[in-house]
Amino acid sequence: MQETLEDFFRALRAADIPVSPAEAIDAHRAVDTVGYSDRILLKDTLCIALAKSSDESRRFDDCFDMFFAREEFKSENQQKRDCNSKIENSPPPFPEGLPENLQNSELLQMLVDGDREALAQRMEQAARESGAMNIRYVTQRGLIVRRILDRMGLRELEAAIRALNQNDHNPVDGNAAEELAGMRQNLFQEARQYLDRLYELYARPYGEQLREEFLAETALSAVEQRDFDRMQKLVRKMAKKLATRYNR
Repeated sequence: MQETLEDFFRALRAADIPVSPAEAIDAHRAVDTVGYSDRILLKDTLCIALAKSSDESRRFDDCFDMFFAREEFKSENQQKRDCNSKIENSPPPFPEGLPENLQNSELLQMLVDGDREALAQRMEQAARESGAMNIRYVTQRGLIVRRILDRMGLRELEAAIRALNQNDHNPVDGNAAEELAGMRQNLFQEARQYLDRLYELYARPYGEQLREEFLAETALSAVEQRDFDRMQKLVRKMAKKLATRYNR
């Protein structure tokens, strides 16, 4: 969970909520005391430790809710499959036509078992390993989604689909291939949804920062009307920095 907290601090900094090393240490100690089981208590504890004004508290709330949303693998279809799995009280077996070297695939096992929690955790780990938090542009979306899924074991899933499709004499394998292909499609959908959330947390504030830097160098007479509100916020921010500097 330490890595999760560090990622959350990065999201806060992207939302223009400074988190110093000392504040990060205090936050870690506070979380060690209250734990993670009570989400409301966790949120209040981190807010007290890190938000330093009412405006930062508001942005903290938005950032916390988005960061800890954990909406992956909770679609209506997935919930229905979970209910059916509980009724049957036993996970479906691996397709018989799978090569032996693919039967040890962790991703295939999680998909066959319908283990949503394990899939969500593995996707978060794969996103961290592939540097998905460094996304800056929408055009990077497809490449990063593929990197995340490759880290999860997508190539093994695709190899399993190909192996089952090659066995034309066994209709059972053909049905299993179709089912795995549907799982593959769902994986891409969940990964895109997850990356969209990362983009909102890490990249959109970066884009706002670039826009502000551009406006700071732009003559007032050249500012477009759609940027008036952003310009007013930028002027207030600059005035606050100047006041802080000369009041020391």
